[in-house]
Amino acid sequence: MLLVNKWDLETKETNTARDYEIELKKRLAPFSDVPILFVSAKEKLRIFKAVEITLEVCESRNRRSPDFRTEYRYFKSD
Repeated sequence: MLLVNKWDLETKETNTARDYEIELKKRLAPFSDVPILFVSAKEKLRIFKAVEITLEVCESRNRRSPDFRTEYRYFKSD
C-alpha cells in the first residue's frame, strides 16, 4: 500500500487526486495492484481507511490459490 501523506496541504482542483494517482501508477509499473490512499495524519484524514486496506492486503496475501501445492512443488528446488 502506498500512503500519500500531507494531502491536506495540497492545493486541489477537480481531478487532482485522480491525476496524481495515475502518475503514481505509471511510476509503480509493473506493480499495478498497489493500493494508493491519500491521507493526512495531522487532520486524521482517511487513517482508519488505511488500517482497513492494510488488513485487506494482509488477508489477500495469506490466501492461497487452489493450485498452491502444485506451484510449490514446481518451484521447489531439491
